[in-house]
Amino acid sequence: TSFSEGLKPDPELKVSEWANEYRVLAPTAASEPGKWRTERTPYLKEIMDSLSPSSQAEKVVFMKGAQIGGTEAGNNWIGYIIDQTPGPMLVVQPTVEMGKRWSKGRFAPLIESTPCLKSKVKDPRSRDSGNTVQSKEFPGGIVVITGANSSVGLRSMPVKYLFLDEIDAYPGDSGGEGDPVLLSIARTNTFARRKIFLVSTPTIHGISRIEKEFEVTDKRYFFVPCPHCNYYQILKWSQIKWENNDSRTAHYVCTECSGKIENHQKTEMLERGEWRATEAKEGEKKGFHLSSLYSPVGWYSWQQAVEDFLHAKESEQLLKVWINTTLGETWVDKGEVPDWKQLFNRREFFPVGTVPKGEVVLTAGVDVQKDRLEVEVVAWGKSRENWSIDYRVFEGDTGRGEVWGKLSELLNHHFIGENGLEYMISMMAVDAGYATQEVYNWVRGHQGSGRVMAVKGVNKALVPLSSPSRVDITVGGQKLKRGIKLWPVGVSILKSELFQLLNILKEEEKVPAGYCHFPEYAPEYFKQLTAEQLVSKVVKGYTKQEWQKVRERNEVLDCRIYARAASIALGIDRWPESKWNSLSGKIESKKPKKVRQTKEYTEFLEQLKEQIATSRYKAALAVNSKLIVLYHYIGTEILRRQKEHGWGAKIIDQLSKDLRSAFPEMKGFSARNLTYMRQFAAEYQDTEFTQQVAAQLPWFHIVVILDKVKDPKERLFYFQKAIEHGWSRSIMVMQIERELHKRQGKAVTNFKDKLPSPQSDLAHYTLKDPYIFDFLSIGDDAHEREVEKGLVGHVEKFLLELGEGFAFVGRQFHLDVGDEDFFVDLLFYHLKLRCFIVIELKDNKFKPEYAGKMNFYLSAVDDLLKHETDQPSIGLILCKSKNDVLAKYTLKDMTKPIGLAEYRITESLPENIKTALPTVEELEAELSKISDKEK
Repeated sequence: TSFSEGLKPDPELKVSEWANEYRVLAPTAASEPGKWRTERTPYLKEIMDSLSPSSQAEKVVFMKGAQIGGTEAGNNWIGYIIDQTPGPMLVVQPTVEMGKRWSKGRFAPLIESTPCLKSKVKDPRSRDSGNTVQSKEFPGGIVVITGANSSVGLRSMPVKYLFLDEIDAYPGDSGGEGDPVLLSIARTNTFARRKIFLVSTPTIHGISRIEKEFEVTDKRYFFVPCPHCNYYQILKWSQIKWENNDSRTAHYVCTECSGKIENHQKTEMLERGEWRATEAKEGEKKGFHLSSLYSPVGWYSWQQAVEDFLHAKESEQLLKVWINTTLGETWVDKGEVPDWKQLFNRREFFPVGTVPKGEVVLTAGVDVQKDRLEVEVVAWGKSRENWSIDYRVFEGDTGRGEVWGKLSELLNHHFIGENGLEYMISMMAVDAGYATQEVYNWVRGHQGSGRVMAVKGVNKALVPLSSPSRVDITVGGQKLKRGIKLWPVGVSILKSELFQLLNILKEEEKVPAGYCHFPEYAPEYFKQLTAEQLVSKVVKGYTKQEWQKVRERNEVLDCRIYARAASIALGIDRWPESKWNSLSGKIESKKPKKVRQTKEYTEFLEQLKEQIATSRYKAALAVNSKLIVLYHYIGTEILRRQKEHGWGAKIIDQLSKDLRSAFPEMKGFSARNLTYMRQFAAEYQDTEFTQQVAAQLPWFHIVVILDKVKDPKERLFYFQKAIEHGWSRSIMVMQIERELHKRQGKAVTNFKDKLPSPQSDLAHYTLKDPYIFDFLSIGDDAHEREVEKGLVGHVEKFLLELGEGFAFVGRQFHLDVGDEDFFVDLLFYHLKLRCFIVIELKDNKFKPEYAGKMNFYLSAVDDLLKHETDQPSIGLILCKSKNDVLAKYTLKDMTKPIGLAEYRITESLPENIKTALPTVEELEAELSKISDKEK
């Protein structure tokens, strides 16, 4: 009975031990027939033993590559159940037919070749054997084999043991009754000590069942030691190297010592390997991931892996199969998602808000949120070549009128072109999916301009832009003929088109059709632009494609799609050459007065020339400050004269020509630079600010801040910081893109209670949260020692991220306390705070005990290292994540000043071209350089 079975003690043998003792591989079912030896595939031992009754694991997930013996681990478990812990078991293959083939080709040989099993499972030729292709009875239990496509088979009986093989090949729906994995697992609910084994090579990211199951486990990877330096590491494809497309030269390069490892050395590496959980999850789910790179010597070699890769890389379909079956990883159906980092790196230096030269037309797309409007303005040229002109966010309740007034101002805004013309938005598409009535009201108010349209995204549309429907109705319910229209936008079609355009590469001279140009936007723009991917999804047994988010924020993508829809409404795809050629005269908002050699212009030019000549004389004493004041003056005068005399944008081209003629040896009077001067004067009319703040920075620092920072308070922050720290232009760009203003002084600390003022305020403002370590060539899953090594190896960039005043003292700094050895992760001295700073790295979430350990370290540093003139030492704990409430309570009663912040690592290079971490020799050389500099 079930009760008596529950009283039986667990067998002493584990699954791997049983297999070593009893399992025999049949010649018809194995490439290496004979007695089973777990030592041949050491990585299977822990997986099999997790299926033993002595293991607490209830669900075991194995996401794997091919040719590593994964299915045999499941077969060993079946044999173990029959012989040691009998009970009802269900084996599910992708289809009923595949289940039958598995039963005949794998299960039957397992029984026939293993004596202890053959004696318990009767011969199928016997009348009362209970032995069929899909059912095997044995004393105390039964094994039923079915297919995931059979709902009848999946709900046949309750089972204690469940073996789900190749689950990524299962249909999306089983006979109309739901997901076959869930249906199968439901069969085990009545058994308290159930065991579930899920095995599969993965398929497509986002719909892969095995990947989803693996992601909610403790995510174990098999770490193997380098034969040269003994450093334990996961075998990664990026470390497989070969020469001149010759697979025979394939070898592995150690991530630690760069030593060359040959395929035959895998045997020793596998013997000493160990599984390590990378997620601190407690529970009854264990997850294992293993690629075919671990396949034992004599099975699948690194040479074969390279051969297969070289064959597959030219075909997307072949490469997809290779990634799934060799690396055991999901294929990202890129749809075709471009890499946001590549888009970011190809940015161009042209002013935000300035229209490029050539025949172009402007459109805008508006995404409506509850608390803001987001807008992108795009210039379109021939053959769909396009430029992002501006991206704006209007904060405010979209249920009220104020924020819509800002949108009206943008609609009527005059953008200055590099050709001197003024451009207005020819069509603005506003998303009516949210705040629908407010959108309709705003569009209705601007309908007379013929430059606005209400749109709504439709996923299943067959065309990019469908015929509109009228939405305004009379009191009687009739649709108004002159009312506003709602245009359905085929967002799926336009996203596919956009991603194709984003993937176009620019040749050296020729700009290809459809090429996308971007100014120096921050990384967040490009992350949102590529925030979705096209994936294949199985719905009721049928494969469908749909767009799924890979990031939470995707407003930029939506805005770009609506801007493209607006261009289609204008008909740019059908415009003849003559239409494009006529744009330079037709897209102007109004024809500005020509700049003639009038008395007013002549006087203005002479006045500027005199001012420039005077400033040049004074510049001998203060070059930059006078130059900035001069540029502000020129911008102010341009604005004033345009307003007084009605001059259009062509004044800038004329001035540029005349000033460069008058001062041929001076640079800085290009039309683009004069446009910046005008913008500078328009946004900073206060001459006192110009003289006291802006004049302390080089001109192109100011241009960068104007381009990249829109909020006045944030601009002032970067003005002040650039002056205070003497940032170079590249450093300032980096700090803006990393959003320093949001992180400075944000760490959780107890400095106010533990340090005297103003030391406490200065110390608190010195720390950030989070710290960004994107200069490291490692992933987000890196352990703290890897992060620590990387920070020391890139110590100059690390010091830059920490901020001004940090001086490096040592890594794993030794402290001798009570004749016991202790080691601080990283030790610095802060020149402004005049104190030591102890940094501890943690590769997981903050725990209260970390603060206690830091308190101890600070006491030791104060006692052993602190000079009597130094301020109290400060501790900084850097964790992957933290709970702010828990952190504040923890630090409240600590006796030492401690700060707590998060750190983030964003990989700056694709996995396959990552640079290796520095060698020990390189680290020592770098540290020696720094030490010499400090001396």
